[in-house]
Amino acid sequence: MVDNSVTDNIYPSVSHPGAITVDWLHNYTYIVDGLMIKRCDLDRPSCIMATEMLPSQPDVIKVDPINGFLFFTQGSINMGLYAVDIGEITPSKPARHFMLVSSKLNSFSIDFNNMQLYFPNEIANTLMSAFLDGTGLLDVRKDKVVQPNYYSIRSMVFYGGVFFLTNGTKLLIEEYNEKIGKFYVNEMYVTKYSSFNIYHPTAQPHPVPHSSPQDVRGLFTDKRVIIQWNRPKPLSYQGKGAYKNWYYEVSLYADDGTDNEIVEKVTGSFLEIVDLVPDTAYQVKVRAWSQTGSGPWSEVFVGRTLSLEASTAKVIVAAASQSDFTTGLYEMDMEGQQRTQLTTVHLFYEELLDLTWVDDKILWASNGNGVQIFDRTTAESKIVYHIRYATSVSYDWLGQKLYWSNPKHNVIRRSDIDGENIEFVIQGTARHMAIDALQGRIYWVTMNTLEAAYLNGEDHIVYFNLPYFCGKHVISLTLNFDLRKVLWYVKSFERQELFMSDLLGNGVTQDQLSVQPLGSFTSISPFSVMQYFSHRLFWQNEKGSIIVGDLECNYTSEITVEPVSVFTVTHPSLHPYPEGLDKKSLKIIPTEIPEQTIKCEGHWSAFNLTWQKAIVNHGDIFYEVSIQIHDDAGRSVAMQTTKNFMELSNISAYTEMTVTLRAYTHWGYGPVTVADINTPMSAYTEMTVTLRAYTHWGYGPVTVVDINTPMSAYTEMTVTLRAYTHWGYGPVTVADINTPMSAYTEMTVTLRAYTHWGYGPVTVADINTPMSVPSKPLTPRVYVTQHKESVTSENSLAADFRWTLPKLLNGIITDFKIYSWKNGDENNKNTTSVQSTVRHFNLPCLQPGMTYFFQVAACTQKGCGPKTDLVSAEADAVNPVPKLLVISANQISIEEVDSVGNKTVVLEPIVSPMVATYLAQENRMFWVDKNNVLMEHSKQGQKKLLELNGKVTDLAVDWIGRTLFIVEVNSSQSTSTIITYLLDQRISYKLQTRDGIINSIVADPHTSIVTDPHTSTIAWMESDTSDNHSKLYKMGPDHKVKPLFSNARNKREAPSCNCSASFQPGSRIALDNTEDIKTEILFNDDKTKSIIATDINGCYCKSVTSQTPASKKGFPPDSLTVDHSNIYWYNKTEKLLYIMDKQTSIVTTKRIGEVHDMIGYGTHLQPLPSTECLYPQPYKGSVTLIQKTNMTIELELEPITWPLSCTGISVPDTKYSVYYKAGTQPCGSAGSGCMSEASYNNTITLTKLQPFTMYIVHGAVSNYYTEYLSEVLSSPTVFQTRAGVPNKATIESLIGTSPEQINVKWSRPTVSNGPPEDLVYAIHWSTQTGKGLLRAEVEVNVSHDQNVYEQIISNLLPNQNYTIEVKTANSEMKIFNTSDPKTIRTFELPRDIILLSSARHNLTISWTSPSDGSVEIAKFQYIKCPYANKANWNNMDDIPYYTSSNQTYNITFTDLEPFTDYCFRMVLLYKGTFTKMYWTGKDRFMFRTQSSIPSAPDPPITESLSSQGYEVKWSEPNDNVTGEYTPYGVLFSVGFKCPYADEANWNNMGDLPYYTSSNQTYNITFTDLEPFTDYCFRMVLLYKGTYTKMYWTGGDRFMFRTQSSIPSAPDPPITESLSSQGYEVKWSEPNDNGATILHYILQYWNTHFQIWTEVYNGTEARWVIDDGVLTNGKEYFFRVAAENANGLGPFSNNSTAFTYRGNTTM
Repeated sequence: MVDNSVTDNIYPSVSHPGAITVDWLHNYTYIVDGLMIKRCDLDRPSCIMATEMLPSQPDVIKVDPINGFLFFTQGSINMGLYAVDIGEITPSKPARHFMLVSSKLNSFSIDFNNMQLYFPNEIANTLMSAFLDGTGLLDVRKDKVVQPNYYSIRSMVFYGGVFFLTNGTKLLIEEYNEKIGKFYVNEMYVTKYSSFNIYHPTAQPHPVPHSSPQDVRGLFTDKRVIIQWNRPKPLSYQGKGAYKNWYYEVSLYADDGTDNEIVEKVTGSFLEIVDLVPDTAYQVKVRAWSQTGSGPWSEVFVGRTLSLEASTAKVIVAAASQSDFTTGLYEMDMEGQQRTQLTTVHLFYEELLDLTWVDDKILWASNGNGVQIFDRTTAESKIVYHIRYATSVSYDWLGQKLYWSNPKHNVIRRSDIDGENIEFVIQGTARHMAIDALQGRIYWVTMNTLEAAYLNGEDHIVYFNLPYFCGKHVISLTLNFDLRKVLWYVKSFERQELFMSDLLGNGVTQDQLSVQPLGSFTSISPFSVMQYFSHRLFWQNEKGSIIVGDLECNYTSEITVEPVSVFTVTHPSLHPYPEGLDKKSLKIIPTEIPEQTIKCEGHWSAFNLTWQKAIVNHGDIFYEVSIQIHDDAGRSVAMQTTKNFMELSNISAYTEMTVTLRAYTHWGYGPVTVADINTPMSAYTEMTVTLRAYTHWGYGPVTVVDINTPMSAYTEMTVTLRAYTHWGYGPVTVADINTPMSAYTEMTVTLRAYTHWGYGPVTVADINTPMSVPSKPLTPRVYVTQHKESVTSENSLAADFRWTLPKLLNGIITDFKIYSWKNGDENNKNTTSVQSTVRHFNLPCLQPGMTYFFQVAACTQKGCGPKTDLVSAEADAVNPVPKLLVISANQISIEEVDSVGNKTVVLEPIVSPMVATYLAQENRMFWVDKNNVLMEHSKQGQKKLLELNGKVTDLAVDWIGRTLFIVEVNSSQSTSTIITYLLDQRISYKLQTRDGIINSIVADPHTSIVTDPHTSTIAWMESDTSDNHSKLYKMGPDHKVKPLFSNARNKREAPSCNCSASFQPGSRIALDNTEDIKTEILFNDDKTKSIIATDINGCYCKSVTSQTPASKKGFPPDSLTVDHSNIYWYNKTEKLLYIMDKQTSIVTTKRIGEVHDMIGYGTHLQPLPSTECLYPQPYKGSVTLIQKTNMTIELELEPITWPLSCTGISVPDTKYSVYYKAGTQPCGSAGSGCMSEASYNNTITLTKLQPFTMYIVHGAVSNYYTEYLSEVLSSPTVFQTRAGVPNKATIESLIGTSPEQINVKWSRPTVSNGPPEDLVYAIHWSTQTGKGLLRAEVEVNVSHDQNVYEQIISNLLPNQNYTIEVKTANSEMKIFNTSDPKTIRTFELPRDIILLSSARHNLTISWTSPSDGSVEIAKFQYIKCPYANKANWNNMDDIPYYTSSNQTYNITFTDLEPFTDYCFRMVLLYKGTFTKMYWTGKDRFMFRTQSSIPSAPDPPITESLSSQGYEVKWSEPNDNVTGEYTPYGVLFSVGFKCPYADEANWNNMGDLPYYTSSNQTYNITFTDLEPFTDYCFRMVLLYKGTYTKMYWTGGDRFMFRTQSSIPSAPDPPITESLSSQGYEVKWSEPNDNGATILHYILQYWNTHFQIWTEVYNGTEARWVIDDGVLTNGKEYFFRVAAENANGLGPFSNNSTAFTYRGNTTM
């Protein structure tokens, strides 16, 4: 009603309105609608759910919009006072409700002033109060009321300190008596009250803000500020929906008190103020207010406007895209308002780490592309390709250098902006860095320090240092050029602190520095950088947004809301130039020093090296001087100086020097100047020699000669010579001569011409003396090598003729001439020329039985020298070149022992190798690096094979069985493990674990393990824990470990054994299999310092080294190996390789540097057995079935056998192959037309097969040497897979046949994957209701001779969306397939037949068709009630109605009997069906005609009486009773459940009768009745003046039915065992109390966890226990409850205890 205008049904969506309340602050109404509360707009018919479905309809609702709660009561189920936070109500989701007070109450009141709830307590007959959250319960009328009467209160209000209440018939008003200090409760009789409220402004008050606005912040530009704030914080007792729509007052004033502006009635939380004074500090504060009053002022925010010059500053941000792998680079103003995208950075899985800038260029670092540059002028981007691994970048705008930190190499470098001219700055890693270009310094932070240095890395200091593991980290820094300060940020677990110190320079030195804490951040990201600009700090908060605040981290504002990756601030003032200079005039890199200005000045013994000064106009100049003195000592001098000269001394006169000179500043280096100069000359020191001869008889004449000091060989000499006699001197002769030289001697000739007036220029030339023929080459030798092909088993022979250079070259060797012939036939001599760099000659394809001869001569331009001595070799005497595989710290190489320089580097691993071995036939190398990773090198490159856990001490190979053996040592537990790695299968396993360290020795032990594939035996040296020596063990094919030396064993097995158990073996062993008849193990005996050889059984021993002193050197060896010609051992301390010739026992040495390990190398050292031990025969074994499934077949292939001659010989791994295909036709040649599976295990599983399908199978075998054999197939065998998962059934149609039924039609699967007659079907349906998801499964019996099946599913809910699926399974129901789901909505339930009017002979009824248009034909039928099940109903004119949606039919049935019950029903035919539905509404459509005058009696009859008289009598007619009596006297009523027996005992209503008079009305409430039950009522009347009772039943018309209710509790569940080895829990269906049971909820009580857990939610009154739900052996109790439209009924009593005996656990 508005202005006396009434609008009907303003909320059509509210179908069952109840209580109502109004939110006057937010313009909402809250209305009870059945079991929910809806929130509706006051000005339009729009409603949403405010609460979830409630257990019962709320009785009273009241809203408190001030504090944000909606309160309501529940009076029948879960009685009490409840609340809803109205701030949680959204259009998509209602709010949850929570209980405040648990009590039976129907009314309450809200005291807005005191934030109290008031409600009655009938039990205590008083009034209670509580806070808004239900706490603080208090009896507010305890002992304060004279005669309390607070029973059955239906409504109450509080006003003026007193309560106004009603119980429905009386109005109760409190009145306070000040004299006695108590209340009276006055009663006022009124017609009837249901509820009331107060119509007064105080009943709907407007709140006053109790707190100040939060987080006041301002973003200042030069003349403008944007002020923002958050709403006042709600009080602790207020909800999320508390009133927030305040007005605000904003106060802005300058620090000096001027420019004060108050802005009133600002709505929202944003205000912009303009025309401010630039570069001025302002204070801002805000308060909230309403029409009732104002709240407190906020805290003051202090900000400062930018200067006019600073207003052009920009913020550059990088923000990652949420939709793709890109990051946008944006430019913003200082408010974050004007945002322009500069470019897009494609980072994919990388991250942009840091930004810097210079002029119009933006530079950034990412963890993938190094550094990139974007030019804002040209809008072009480019990658700086020379820079990698940069994480932090900064730019020196004066020196124009880019600085970056490289954490991978722990270094800071600098370069030109394009990455050229990279220079080292300092060792270290910077998390963030900044540059003070004016002072030439760089500042950076690490995780624990703040450090600084000059830009070139000099004068490194640590400003600030945190201890390691202190829980604190330095994150970032920034420079404040305004105050000359450096600021940095330290983060710990609890705090984020800001520190400050002075910048170096301008008079500030290191000893003047101090650290000052500034403040703490309230929110800063642990990865945030900091930027300073114009009295402001910028950083990122934990969300990644950019924050601006003052220098003490206070008065913060948010510039960006969305997160950014990294940012920087750009403005020219951040890149200042020295006073009076700009970019063009600045000269900060020194100019080049002219070469001609570098001079020596002074005396040669002590002189100055001088040069012209370099020029800069800012900063100090330094000089870097390097001098190379070209004298015999080859000295060099290097120094740095600030002067343009340096003092030199102690250098010979006129010594040539190369001077390298460059000037530099902290900003960069000038160009390099190189000059060749000489020290000052001394006068050419001439010696005057005075000489005279004398005898005993007298002196001869004096001779005076000027000569020089003596010269070395081939030294240039100037000889002055003159002849003289006693009479005088002849003329002087001067000659330049040299000392004699050998052939082709290198000479340096220095020549210059001169006159008396001066010297000409110097000419220098390097020349040699004339060549001659060389002497003969040295050490000629020839080797015969043999190579056995693994596939063909053929041997090929070649001769390798070698030599070394002649002793006298006598010139440049041009080539070598090789002369070769066979069998002494020099006439058929072959001459071959090879290059001068070659030292060997190969002659392939030697003929067996032949002897080959070789000579060689060296040649120069002058001709060939003499030939070497003749050497020969027999083709049958194989003698390969001895080679060693050498493992050093950084490489693995192959070294020829007979050559000093013939070394081949096989590979240079990234990680240092420790041990290695090889497979010669395949040229494959294996090694373990210091990280204990097994690696492989082959033609395909390097790859990792295996990661090991412990330290690896040695590695060996079985080259026939193609197996690696790896020794892994656990030093802490003193154990060793031998690991086997199968090369063909690429798998590993532990072969043997030993207590003790295998071959450990001193601090860096070397261990050894060898393998003998010809006897399938491995042997190793193992340390003895009892002494410092080792023991030799072996393990054969039986995996039994035996010591090699044992006196008892030796004597028992072979009395002639000579090996001693007293040997003291060292750490190294080697295997010598170069002899055809035996294999020997070599080891060093520490006791005798000799190398001992023993057979594989440890029986026969001999010393293979002589007892000469040379043979005892190098002991104990650190490595030991052997080949066909030599025994080798290596001593790490001496770094010497000892080589002992097996034939002569002569020991030579060779220096090879530091070696980790070595092993003899060559194919001849890994001989192969005969082919019968390498090649298996074509496979003829059986293929048998192990097991099969519907998609797999597991087969076993009979293992192959080897010939007896191969016993004891290691054999290669056998690969078993299976060729197969569907059907019974064999595979083609070489397995064509078939698929295959292979394994090194003879058990193979075929997968991805088709179910219920025949497969033909062949077997085959092969190995590494015989891959072709895998295509030679065995005889076929046929197997069949099991039946599998059938294909999906197809739902053909879903047709609704009634509101509770759906007809499902489906076609059977196209492929059954098994016998079709074994298929079973089940229909699964599910629907989502307000109570949750309902689901059930219906098993279907079908006839398998059909292709399409139908099934009607019943007991569904009307007007619900159902998802239907058809499951197809095998007969065991273990595997199934589910059809694609289809959805259908059930028909609406037909509407009720409604009685419009009743007359004596007519009944007018109404019925409206469903709104979904599902009913096509409707027909009315009726019958007198009660009726038999087979009764014939009467049709209404026998004419059906063709109907559509929402059609209403009003039908009058005539010619009915008065005062008679008639039942009605609708006969409905639904669209698309041919099945009739009889809609009786469960016999609810029973209506009675009105009473009428009595019917005519039957005709009277006359009968004779025995008393000789007659009587006339007639039958009583139908009274068609009206019930109109005029009783007098006493009245009382009784009731009884209907129907009832004639002699039933009726229940009295109370024990007291009612004395009545005329026209008295009695309203009686009957309680404790059963729901949905018919009850009959009658009046027992006693008329005045009589004592006869009359029972007035109205002809049984007084029959009324109670409403439906929640279901009753079912009987306790029982658990029964099923025949199919399972269990089911079942229960009886409870009384539904008038509403169809929707579903059951079954819970179990786990005695272990002590909780009830829901396990079933469905429509059937049974549950089959699923595997995996219950725990085997645990005890459980069950209980069940039913739910209908009225809600969930009570749970049953607990079942008896049940112990689950299943096969699976949860």
